[in-house]
Amino acid sequence: DLRALGVAAIETPAEDDGLLMQSGQAATLEWDEGDEPKACVEVWLYTSNTGHGQPIANVMHCVASDTGSLTIPEEMVDIWPPFETPGLCAGIDCPYSELVRYTRHVVNTDAGDAWLTVAMQASFPLATGD
Repeated sequence: DLRALGVAAIETPAEDDGLLMQSGQAATLEWDEGDEPKACVEVWLYTSNTGHGQPIANVMHCVASDTGSLTIPEEMVDIWPPFETPGLCAGIDCPYSELVRYTRHVVNTDAGDAWLTVAMQASFPLATGD
């Protein structure tokens, strides 16, 4: 028996403006906080891959409570490679980064854990700079 709560749609100004991560500064991603206290968010930051069909070269994955913002520390921003999400590209070759609001229910079974995740997602371009 798996049950997970629904979540509100998620919106972030970064969908239109992008997220700029500048060297020497923490970067904050903001969104409209949801009304489900058990919801969490995941932020997936991506650069492009090294060739069509190849794995994405750099991925940062952050998980937090659904509080309306998440700050990426300066130390993490400073090690991220120079990158700007291209305006037009073929799917996985240069994916937009993602903000995902979700709830999850996990049940232990004899065959292992069973998970049900209910989520809403917003995608946004990413850029780094000095």
